[in-house]
Amino acid sequence: MESAIQARAVEAKQGWRWIVDGYQLFRQQKMTWVLMGIVYLAITLLLSRLSLLGQALLGLSAPLFTAGYLLAASKQRQGETVSMTDLFLGWRLCLKPMAGYCLLLLPIAILNGYIAQHVVETSGARHQLLIFGEVLLWLFSIACMFVVPLISLHQATLWPALRLSISAVQKNWGPLLVYFLAILLLAILSIFTLGLALLVLIPVIYISLYMAWLDIFSSGGNAAPSV
Repeated sequence: MESAIQARAVEAKQGWRWIVDGYQLFRQQKMTWVLMGIVYLAITLLLSRLSLLGQALLGLSAPLFTAGYLLAASKQRQGETVSMTDLFLGWRLCLKPMAGYCLLLLPIAILNGYIAQHVVETSGARHQLLIFGEVLLWLFSIACMFVVPLISLHQATLWPALRLSISAVQKNWGPLLVYFLAILLLAILSIFTLGLALLVLIPVIYISLYMAWLDIFSSGGNAAPSV
């Protein structure tokens, strides 16, 4: 099946289009999406208080929650009603196919947690090494940004999904640059709302990832598993 999946290059302006289209989908059932964001934010904050153990649990669970958002977006785009429990669709439908990716992210999440805890306390060469490590982790996360959509929506297996995600990112660095800069700007602007805008921005980011997958891998169709 993976051999039939191809990533295509799109114009740079599509990076902003993904966010706009994501927001339009969000608006149709905004209260449900906001509630999903609140629940996920609460889970994230709770786990983050558990130090490195929390970072490990976040690393293991993040792909499954992302899959939940993507599957919910797919449901809504097909005319179905989204419910707050759709946040856990990834756990119900994608636990087995996503297990390998979750385990792959476990040491990365632990390393990221270690860097976050110690980068402020260090100086000199060690500080520069931690910063370099954080940059590498950030680049790795971008390279893997389509892995979860490919596994959860296209039923791809882990290693082909990794290869396809890297290929898609290489072909679309222009729209991805626009996309990430727009998200950064919106996150900064959310400060002026005392963070309340994050209740909108968080689900829109996940829905826009679905839009990006749909745009770049649209030739394969919207092959989400039945819910």
